[in-house]
Amino acid sequence: MAALQEQHSWLEVVHTFTRSPQHPGSRYHRRIDAEIVQECLRELPRKPTEAIGYVCGSPDLIDMTKATLLAAGLREDRVKAEKYD
Repeated sequence: MAALQEQHSWLEVVHTFTRSPQHPGSRYHRRIDAEIVQECLRELPRKPTEAIGYVCGSPDLIDMTKATLLAAGLREDRVKAEKYD
C-alpha cells in the first residue's frame, strides 16, 4: 500500500489498528467508525463526490462505511467493497 501511495498522488491510505494499539503506522487506534470515515473525507484534497472509496472488511463494517460514504455524497458506483466473514 505504501508503494502504491508513493506512485499515485491521488491515493490516500489511512491505517487503523485495533489489536496493536501502539503500532507506529496507525493513525487511529480503534475500530473504524463513521467518525473516522467522515474525518478522512473532510481531509481529501478534492470534494468527496469526486472520490472513490475502497473498503474491505466484515459485512457490518462494509455496510456502515458504505452508508457513511453515500451520505457524504459519493455515488454508489464509486464505492468498491469486498466483504469477508
